[in-house]
Amino acid sequence: MDERHRMAGGVSALGGGFGAFAGAAIDLWTGTSGLAAFVLSGLGSMAGAYLGFRMNADHRRDVDSPCASSLEADIRRQHHAMWSLMGGMVGGMAGSVLGALLPAAVWVLHLHRVPTAMEFMTLFNVIMGGSMSGMAGGTSGAWLAASRAGVVGRERTSQEACEQASSQLELPYHGSPVPRVRRDGR
Repeated sequence: MDERHRMAGGVSALGGGFGAFAGAAIDLWTGTSGLAAFVLSGLGSMAGAYLGFRMNADHRRDVDSPCASSLEADIRRQHHAMWSLMGGMVGGMAGSVLGALLPAAVWVLHLHRVPTAMEFMTLFNVIMGGSMSGMAGGTSGAWLAASRAGVVGRERTSQEACEQASSQLELPYHGSPVPRVRRDGR
């Protein structure tokens, strides 16, 4: 797994963790039984996975090799999409579970007694709501980032990519594109 996909998973875990922490605190304070944790955890992990993928993709422009064969380019795109989705999904779920466990543990310690069956179900709903939404949000955010970066969802043949890459050359010191000179001298 390369750095782009670790970044998507790590930032998704942070976003989901912060969202689940805030949502679980709101849920346990107001008694909404996991609704705020569900919404905030999903939004946090979605934004985290999207930002994590885009932050590293902006620094490294190796999303696909321009002159690879069609099969190699498709395999590379699928590989990038799969690992970014897995990183977002696992990171979103793990961050959301850990983010929801902290307010739940503080709430149980604040009770100074063993929770009743209904209080236990409330804790279970808050933690499960955050974790499931974090997993779905991380997957959605990573998929959105991968599709916007051109890793998945874009139909482009390798021949078009080769022509586009070879049509512009960069000067080593100036960095400005130079049009390609045809072989017949024009």
